[in-house]
Amino acid sequence: MGIQKNLFKFSLLLSLIFMVMLGCAGTLSPTAPPATEEKHSYGPARSGETGNSPTYYDFDDVLIPPELKLDTQKSMVVSTSTFSGGVLVFNGYVDQASLIDFFLKNMAKDNWQLKGSIKYRHTVLTFEKPNKGCVITIGEKAFNTPVEIWVGILHEPSTGQLPLRQPRL
Repeated sequence: MGIQKNLFKFSLLLSLIFMVMLGCAGTLSPTAPPATEEKHSYGPARSGETGNSPTYYDFDDVLIPPELKLDTQKSMVVSTSTFSGGVLVFNGYVDQASLIDFFLKNMAKDNWQLKGSIKYRHTVLTFEKPNKGCVITIGEKAFNTPVEIWVGILHEPSTGQLPLRQPRL
């Protein structure tokens, strides 16, 4: 039952990210030149490595502070010809306010635009770039700060249209 609940949450959040990206798709110009973005090397830190530097994991434009440790049992990344995305789950004992500041500063450096936020018991930050959406949730528990980072990326098919399938009647 736990797996079904996690898959339902995953599907629901990916759907939310997808809808946000579709809502903004009409404002994107397919002939506009791509924004120049700095590329980063990424991938999880090697086993046993204790780095003090922020790291890019599976998404090369979402920087993670070194105090957070990846929970591979709760994380999932998917990739298809038209969509890539998933959730990375982290844990650490970090002040919630400093995490919010870290993500606001570093997401802006990676050309993400803050689109909205919710704060207090849990903080939710939503970011957007062309064909990409990101939702970061920061919780607060005794001796632990859980962080979930949901990313959705639409890949343009060769036709230049968004990957939507028309419902059959």
